[in-house]
Amino acid sequence: MIETAEGTGQESFLRVQELRNTIDFAIFSNAGCTSNLDVIEFLTRIPRFDSEGCQDLSTMSGVLQGFISSSKVLQDRIRNTIDLIGYTLSLHNQQELRNLAQETGEVTKGLKDLTENTVDDSAIVRIITIVSAFYLPGSFVATIFGMNFFVFDEQGRQIVISRDFWVFVVVWAVLTLFTAGMFYLTYLRNSSKKGKSHKSGQIRLPEKV
Repeated sequence: MIETAEGTGQESFLRVQELRNTIDFAIFSNAGCTSNLDVIEFLTRIPRFDSEGCQDLSTMSGVLQGFISSSKVLQDRIRNTIDLIGYTLSLHNQQELRNLAQETGEVTKGLKDLTENTVDDSAIVRIITIVSAFYLPGSFVATIFGMNFFVFDEQGRQIVISRDFWVFVVVWAVLTLFTAGMFYLTYLRNSSKKGKSHKSGQIRLPEKV
């Protein structure tokens, strides 16, 4: 739509420019005919010319007056055409602005719906996180005590920790360090990508010779 509007505006500008050049030429021709008419009127006052010469000058005077009248009519018509083109362009621009405002309204409505959906999703995720955080400690305790590292001594009525409990501690520490290392490497990788994209997006100024 924008490209169409630009093409229409350029074409209309060229047409108005041609019309203005035409009206300038008509004004110049009118001035030339008027000056020639003044010369003819001055010549008719000189007694040297005979009747035939005066008749020729009178004929040329009539032709020049016709040219002057036609030039004035042409100038008025060109001005009316220019005004009509300006009015048409104004209506066209109003229609384009109306369409653009309608499209912008639709895009804004879509963004509003997307934002509302995002807020709803965030609320749902927040609720799930709160519920998970509520049940997560209990699940962790149940998992730990459900292992074979803890044995309930019926005679002593107490929980006895197995001698191999260190295996759980070592595996837990290794997995925790592995997860932290992977997170750190991912963070460094994303930071380096952002730095490269920022440098490539900068505008390089020309060096002074």
